[in-house]
Amino acid sequence: MGKINVLSREMAELIAAGEVIDRPASVIKELVENAIDAHSTQITVEIQRGGITYMRVSDNGGGIGADEIDKAFLRHATSKLREPDDLQNILTMGFRGEALASIAAMCRVEVLSRTPESDTGVRYCIEGGQETEKKEAGCPVGTTIVVRDIFYNTPARMKFLKKDVTESNAVASVIDKLAVVHPGVSWKLIRDGKITLHTPGNGKLADALYAVYGRQFFATLVPVDSESRGVRVSGFVSRPSEGRGNRTMQSFYINGRYVRSKTCMAALEEAYRHSIMKGKFPACVLDVSLPPSTFDINVHPAKLEVRFENEKLIFDAVYYAVRAALQRLDLQGVAAPESLTGKREEPQITPTPAPGEAQSAPARSVPAPGRARKEPVLVGADPLVSPKKASATPGREALPVRDEAPREAEIYVPRLRPFGSKAQSMAQSGPTQVVPAQSAHAQSAPAKMAELFSSGTEADDAALELHAPTQEETAQLFSHYASKQAQREEPAPKKEKERETVQSTLPGEEAGRGRYSGARLIGELLRTYILLECDEQLILIDKHAAHERLNYERLRAAGGKERQLLLTPVPVTLPKEEYALILQSLPLLEELGFGVEDFGEGSVLVREVPLLLDASRAGESVEQIASQLSAGSGRLSVQAVEDIYHSIACKASIRANDVSDPRELEALVRLLDEHEEVRFCPHGRPIAAVLTRAQIERMFGRA
Repeated sequence: MGKINVLSREMAELIAAGEVIDRPASVIKELVENAIDAHSTQITVEIQRGGITYMRVSDNGGGIGADEIDKAFLRHATSKLREPDDLQNILTMGFRGEALASIAAMCRVEVLSRTPESDTGVRYCIEGGQETEKKEAGCPVGTTIVVRDIFYNTPARMKFLKKDVTESNAVASVIDKLAVVHPGVSWKLIRDGKITLHTPGNGKLADALYAVYGRQFFATLVPVDSESRGVRVSGFVSRPSEGRGNRTMQSFYINGRYVRSKTCMAALEEAYRHSIMKGKFPACVLDVSLPPSTFDINVHPAKLEVRFENEKLIFDAVYYAVRAALQRLDLQGVAAPESLTGKREEPQITPTPAPGEAQSAPARSVPAPGRARKEPVLVGADPLVSPKKASATPGREALPVRDEAPREAEIYVPRLRPFGSKAQSMAQSGPTQVVPAQSAHAQSAPAKMAELFSSGTEADDAALELHAPTQEETAQLFSHYASKQAQREEPAPKKEKERETVQSTLPGEEAGRGRYSGARLIGELLRTYILLECDEQLILIDKHAAHERLNYERLRAAGGKERQLLLTPVPVTLPKEEYALILQSLPLLEELGFGVEDFGEGSVLVREVPLLLDASRAGESVEQIASQLSAGSGRLSVQAVEDIYHSIACKASIRANDVSDPRELEALVRLLDEHEEVRFCPHGRPIAAVLTRAQIERMFGRA
């Protein structure tokens, strides 16, 4: 048995620090949480090389006194707890007293801090847990902490850090999650000298969300605010039509602290169960406020896990709050409110008739379909009443009325080809006529049509044959047409039965080679299944499954070679981590058939897509690829590539219940004949089912 050794203070701190600090984002999280607890209203975070070489967090909070600065870096030293009972009433972000000690054990740390009561501040430096400098310094009220060279004394941890951009995005994700739930703080993030985030800090959650996630994401959100049995749920959720391919945009908070809660996640998705498309997930920013004594956040040093005293109470609170928001959305319609779209509804004004002026029916305004409150149309009002007699609406000035009569409008009348006696006289006139509006309406439509199409003499009709082609011209045209028909290599059917038979091979190939050779197309069942009669069998083919498998095989064979250039590039906004992964994987996207370029500020521009993919689904497909990259740590597995091809093939295929022309169905059967290996769709479902004559006769008792 080995000898028991008491570890040194430095070794114990390195081991303990590993539970709290594992990457630069962990350092930033601990430092900004301390800044929030110091009642800061402005927090600035600056990083270089993803935070690996340099991190700075500055705030304007209460600061740390010169006589306490060294105690702040001792393990289990905190200003937030004094007695054991305080653990039951935690209202601060931090309380364990481990963060600064863990950071100092693995990094080079410099602190500048001043309290409002002091005229001067203090500069304190510590490296590897050892104090190197402490002296008086001039600085503003608040605290600035600079952390350099993370893991400089633990190379084993350094090798597990990822690329600079990945670590930088992890830091940005931490700031984003804290910025939206603390809208009263003005946040600024500087990445390699460039400001990438700056929130107003005006206390409005909507403004913070807009600054962090952008206009496109913000426009899809619905407000949530509900309180029940001492639990309040507030924030925003996405519209059901704006489902996402993963859960990366779901953020849950408990009393302003970001947590990962399966209870809240299950309640959210249960509320959307009958509203969102299968395979899609809602986005949310939800803050659950409840008494601190009803939950335990001290489960893990990272404080990301939480245990509730009453799980069902939290589930019900989140579920009913989200359901109420979605029901309000259903009542209001799917149109975005003014606060999200930035558009104002036009006021609807109905002119008031003068006193004593009679109307056949009370006037009411009828808005045009598809538009909210357009120009009012008066139903029942006399349109011939002079506008001079109408009084202005109270409180509004009357519009000036033009005294002169309106000029005659010109109406375009196309030239019609007449029959009979009108042919020659109209042939002499120009191709079109422009007539005054009054004269055009003076004659009734039936009279004008009768005049134009009146019958004439045989001599008049003969004038229409003056430009008929000669016999030689007719022969040339027929010869040219016959040669074109011969090039088609498609013999015309001779019998009605042959017309109903599906051609099993493409033109020019030998017939009788496929599974459905000589099959007769009966029709289509339920707009989903192709019905064929072949060799005393009834064959049912799932048109969507068959087309999907054919498209899938085509995509696998072509790879990214078959592409189409979009007339209008499609912008796609992604979460910061997925955005960085997409930019790192542009060559991979080229192999998949997508031409993508950086559009800045978390957005990419899709310029090319696979030939089979509809342009309207370009953004959705890129989001799916980004989600797969995020799940695979920046790599696409073979299964992930297969899933992407499955998705593209599915979206490019005929849908069940689509109306299909018989020629489309015949072409699909011909393609199945050419690919005899195609028997199952990419999801494993069979493409065809067969009923033999014996099976059918047994159904009717004939066997």
